Amino acid sequence: MITVFLCFFLSGVAGLMYEVLWIRQLSLIFGTTSFAVSTVLAAFMGGLALGGFWFGKIADRRHDHLRIYALLEVAIAVYCLLLPFLFKGVTGIYTAAYHSIGENFYLMSLMRFAISSLLLVLPSALMGATLPVLSRFVVRRLDQFGSGFGKLYGLNTFGAMIGCFSAGYLLIGTVGVWRTTWIAAGLNVLVAVLAWRLYRSGSIEEAGLATSSASAGGAGSAGGAGADSSSTATPEGHRAFVRYQRILIMAVAMAGAASLVYEVAWVRILALVLGSSVYAFSAMLTTFLLGIALGSLIVSLFADRFGSPSRAFVVVQGLVAISAMAITPHFDRLPEFFITMFAKVGESFWSFQMVQFTCTVIVMLVPTILIGAALPLAAKAFTEQIDSLGRSVGRVYAANTIGAIFGSFLGGFVLIPLVGTQNAISIASVVNLSAALLAGLTLPRINLRARLATVGVPLVVAIALMATGGKWDRYLLNAGLFDSPQFALYNIAQKGFRDYIYSYDIKYFEEGTYANVAVSQEAGSLFLQINGRTEASTTSDMSNQILVSQIPMLLHPDPRKVLVIGLGSGITFGSVLTYPVDEAECVEISPAVVRAARYFSDWHSDVTRNPRAKIIMDDGRNYMLSTDRSTT
Repeated sequence: MITVFLCFFLSGVAGLMYEVLWIRQLSLIFGTTSFAVSTVLAAFMGGLALGGFWFGKIADRRHDHLRIYALLEVAIAVYCLLLPFLFKGVTGIYTAAYHSIGENFYLMSLMRFAISSLLLVLPSALMGATLPVLSRFVVRRLDQFGSGFGKLYGLNTFGAMIGCFSAGYLLIGTVGVWRTTWIAAGLNVLVAVLAWRLYRSGSIEEAGLATSSASAGGAGSAGGAGADSSSTATPEGHRAFVRYQRILIMAVAMAGAASLVYEVAWVRILALVLGSSVYAFSAMLTTFLLGIALGSLIVSLFADRFGSPSRAFVVVQGLVAISAMAITPHFDRLPEFFITMFAKVGESFWSFQMVQFTCTVIVMLVPTILIGAALPLAAKAFTEQIDSLGRSVGRVYAANTIGAIFGSFLGGFVLIPLVGTQNAISIASVVNLSAALLAGLTLPRINLRARLATVGVPLVVAIALMATGGKWDRYLLNAGLFDSPQFALYNIAQKGFRDYIYSYDIKYFEEGTYANVAVSQEAGSLFLQINGRTEASTTSDMSNQILVSQIPMLLHPDPRKVLVIGLGSGITFGSVLTYPVDEAECVEISPAVVRAARYFSDWHSDVTRNPRAKIIMDDGRNYMLSTDRSTT
């Protein structure tokens, strides 16, 4: 059985290596936009849900689970090796669609989503199928469900963390995208060989079937060890359990949605503290996966001892909300912690990564451990009989993943732009509490007083935390200390931390769909900051902003059509319009940047309202690929 767990660990390593690779490759094809990355993640999770749901049914009808698992791993390897060639064909499809749709950014975003889904849904579905298939093999009795499923899910997620770290930090930069793809495919093939050899040996598979058959008439098959009702074998008990399954599956989907809202919000706030580099994002994702893996492995030690896994799931949902609300008000202290840690550990690359990882652990680890504990408990509570274990695991996994898809979209494109990051976290906590209420107030075999106690205590604590939590200090979060920590340390030594932070006056701040955008002022000078990093100012880099446009304009014998990628402060684009050009276009992806550029109107003659200037809302690379601008 150790070999089976090792195989699923390696499957997790390969799976997240692929996801990192796909985001990297599709970002080059679709542009490095939030829509592109989010649609990749949504398609990936959608495929996982589809594969888990359908193969859960298949797993319950088959007895050759290791054989199916080996074939799934081979199919994943083959398809993922073909994907880079499929990616090359996407550009032509995308260009043709652009000429048909025109400059409609949102319709083109839907096209990106459709293309990403078509490319990624099959391998993602194959990956999603492996969990119910192996769960059906590993779990021989329902009174061992929590241990078996928790270990499987935890080890797979721990492998995913290793895959994310190795691809993001080591492999892609060292051996490149193509060789990293081969390494991931090699892991799939290795897993397939190991699983096939175990299947051919027959000993483990036959032992599993014998144990399952022996337990078919015992307590394990009647639902007593997995489900919350010891009387589900009776028609009335079965009907009551089915009704509760419907409620539980809704609560699981709500929990999945809340977890991805948290992740999106945490990534957004940590980008202000750590920056938006590939390494910072890898640290965030690695920490998120580490917490889920630890939670699953920890709960696997105790899940089979819980008399009511449903009640434990309800308690965990309340604790997720409490942990998130307890730590959220203190996020604006992270920049000070970051710069203090940086001063102590030094300036080397790995020291800087250690500081980043420490910050992500402070934000994410406790809530994600609880999030990781929830799914094994829900799956155990949902499973009534050993013969339906694969279907039950598939349904719970699919519901959680579908909720995660919705949460990813809701967090990034609705909640943060409309109500802000801090309020988005509060809403996610409310969703967790709602899931606890939904599943807790209908708990089977528990009287009303016990139900109210189960949901009431975390509800009161969470509401108290919401009521007493303060608002974030924008000056602290927008300090951008990561941008030039040595410069920040020098100024802090001269002025003191607080005086340095508050020496800037924030004139404009917006949490947009793509980034946090701010305009700050100090001693009459303006600074444009995107995710905390200063991208333009009216100080020493004014000459750079002007020369970026003036040099090519002077070198060209007769410039008539001009395209500027990225508006920024607008000074570069405004400098272009000092020439009598026929057509001047600027491609900018963030509406918040356009609004921020108006604060620099005295330096670019209000280029955002100039009738000669055309600002196009799109990704620059996509626009170049989809039009003839690169050849004119």
